[in-house]
Amino acid sequence: SDTYPHLTEVPEGYIGIYTKEDLEKINDNMAGNYILMNDIEIPGGGVDQNNSNAIISNFDTIDGNFTSTAFSGILDGNGYMVSNLFLNSNGGLFFDVTGTIRNLNVHAVVSSGNQGNYGSIGGIANLVNGGLIENCRFDGQVILQKTYGGTEPDRYAVGGIAGGVQSGKIKNCA
Repeated sequence: SDTYPHLTEVPEGYIGIYTKEDLEKINDNMAGNYILMNDIEIPGGGVDQNNSNAIISNFDTIDGNFTSTAFSGILDGNGYMVSNLFLNSNGGLFFDVTGTIRNLNVHAVVSSGNQGNYGSIGGIANLVNGGLIENCRFDGQVILQKTYGGTEPDRYAVGGIAGGVQSGKIKNCA
């Protein structure tokens, strides 16, 4: 993040993101264009001391306020990092991406919660569905918890950048 040439002014047509609250406001307009203007460290969260498999969340997956609406806009991380992120959900930072996420660094622990016999989970996105994630980096853990014991075959997709890619691209990511 230190060697990336950060933009110092919010480009025309973009909304600047400076805080956790700004990041959460993406839920209100999933088709908007956004740019991080500094690193964002999310306070709180962590591993539940009473249950080492459980994650105490400090952020909700960006999913259009629990509607599972796809993010169809642009998020330019501007080379900055979202860190100390703890998610206990069925997605990473984003649930479903049909737009573009670029130049973003994420440091997180992402836990799926309890899954049935299928599911997907990723660090930056649960699913890339026609979208693009490029020049991004994920550092941390992605944990899929399975509790289903039925007879149907298991179908899981787990990844650091995205849990699944249906018709999209992941380019230049680590």
